[in-house]
Amino acid sequence: MGFFGAIKSVLSKYATFSGRARRSEYWFFVLFCILWGWIPIVNIILLLVFLIPSLAVAVRRLHDIGRSGWWLFINFIPILGSIVLLVFYCTDSEYGDNQYGPNPKRRGQAGSKSIDDVQYENLKSHAGSIHREEPMAFSDRTVYEEDNHDETVVKSAFQGSKYGSLMLDGKLYGLSLGRNIVGRYASTSPATIQIQTDDLYMSRQHCIIDVQSNSDGTLTTTLRNYKNKNRTIIDGQIVGNEVEVCLLDDCDITMGHTTVRYNKN
Repeated sequence: MGFFGAIKSVLSKYATFSGRARRSEYWFFVLFCILWGWIPIVNIILLLVFLIPSLAVAVRRLHDIGRSGWWLFINFIPILGSIVLLVFYCTDSEYGDNQYGPNPKRRGQAGSKSIDDVQYENLKSHAGSIHREEPMAFSDRTVYEEDNHDETVVKSAFQGSKYGSLMLDGKLYGLSLGRNIVGRYASTSPATIQIQTDDLYMSRQHCIIDVQSNSDGTLTTTLRNYKNKNRTIIDGQIVGNEVEVCLLDDCDITMGHTTVRYNKN
């Protein structure tokens, strides 16, 4: 949210104490008040005119991190109260919906595009320049086939890949050669591998798994985090945002609260 968009949003919700406000909306309005506050005469007028919207956006900012507006009263504790509120105001939005409403960072106003939608369109616009093998299509159905001996053979439609796979609840998600974006299943997700889970702590674009073919015919598979705040853990070790980890066969990868097993073949 830009400077003028934030000011418009706050003033349009002049006395609205419900809902959520992201960091940019709150801090741009603070900056707006500070800029006008340099004029002594205007300073008194601002104190009266912007008192209510300032309180309202502060309450919505607390709602955005999952806290009650009653936390404003901690400001009456000298020094400590101001420090606590400053930390709260600088804290990123709580992931997903909470009791105060949808995440304003991921669900824009009517007619606007969410951050995820923009990322999806950007990925689609560059898709034509990326050469990669397409991943297999999977379904929940079980395929029944008959062999030459008239015996019924049951085979799962979830299959692995020669480039490795991820396994969850007996389902295999095959990796492709090149860049694999792994995340939670969603109808609008641009992830190439979508894990079927209701775990909201797994992002729709959670991590990137790169599969590279070496000159000797072997494969090197590495993992790095996508740009999200939800952590990734490999065999109990947290993967830092600037770290690229080489995956070993039969290791556990935890995304959010969901753990998948990586198989090299």
